Amino acid sequence: MKEISSTNPLNSTSDLLVIIEQNLVEWTDNILSSIEIYNKVDSLKSDQALAIIFDQVMSFSEFLTLTATYIQKLSPHNDFLPLKLHLLSILKALKSSISHNDQVAVHDLITEELKDNLTRWKITILPLAKNYRAQNREMLNQI
Repeated sequence: MKEISSTNPLNSTSDLLVIIEQNLVEWTDNILSSIEIYNKVDSLKSDQALAIIFDQVMSFSEFLTLTATYIQKLSPHNDFLPLKLHLLSILKALKSSISHNDQVAVHDLITEELKDNLTRWKITILPLAKNYRAQNREMLNQI
């Protein structure tokens, strides 16, 4: 993922929009790929795969919190908040299921709920990010 550093300052608002959009795409793709791996590993390795997915989802959640203002601007129908709240509820249930060693609930949450939520991100929010960036690029070019 593209990082912002003091030696590589952002040139414009457009740069920030590109970074956020790219990170949204990468986070969702990475987590969905990890879910596929989780589905393929045997039970001895599933704890490690689960830990990776859980860490990725926690990081994604933090990223969403940091970029919430921008992402909310993308969604004229306010699709962002329900998706974010659903993701947070999945995280809470996942954390509880892990602590209670409920493997069935963990499996269902990852393979059904989380996968569905991230797919909805890709279908709903990511196209809005691309459109928003394109519109702002045109506007910034006119200035």
